[in-house]
Amino acid sequence: MATQKQIILRFIVLGVSIPLISIYFFYTFFYTKKSPFDVVDKENPKIVAMFNKQIAVAIKDNTQSDFYPGLIKESKQNFINFLNTISQIQSHTQYGVASSKSRNKLEVDITFKDGTTAKNLYTSNTCYSAYGPCLLLKILMKNGEAVQVFTNGAEKNGSPDWIVNDLNTLLEAANSYDRGRNRTNYFPPDKNKTDFEKEWEEKK
Repeated sequence: MATQKQIILRFIVLGVSIPLISIYFFYTFFYTKKSPFDVVDKENPKIVAMFNKQIAVAIKDNTQSDFYPGLIKESKQNFINFLNTISQIQSHTQYGVASSKSRNKLEVDITFKDGTTAKNLYTSNTCYSAYGPCLLLKILMKNGEAVQVFTNGAEKNGSPDWIVNDLNTLLEAANSYDRGRNRTNYFPPDKNKTDFEKEWEEKK
């Protein structure tokens, strides 16, 4: 037979578990509603050329110039090399397209040719159901370019020009990811104490 302490412990566990389970189901029902727009399976060949055009812009933005003085001269080729490692890049929402949660983040997953993945990469975008379904994309890539594009169909609710920012969001997330992992592929090495001392010595 259970001792008095065991009985009390069981009541405590039940008392804690039941509210937590209730909160979980409430949260799941109201904030993670499933929608047909969560499924990214609608091919749109016209976006292939659009995405490749934005890739060209992103490559140009990684070129050392007066507009990007902080970049090293190798940054352009290093970014191209990085793009060549990608086999798929896909966006998704944190809680589902139909979620009414105010901070429903749009995130990006990257799959590389070697089978590794980078998941839930940060973007500054959110998806809020009150504004209609946000666009989700799955880009299949080969040799640094898009070869096939699938969407959740939300692009048909507006002009093709409206989705340029969505395309750039994927590229910016990818670029930020590689810059974070391989900073010296894009920027000079961080200065250290010795560098600062040398600058002071040479200061006239």
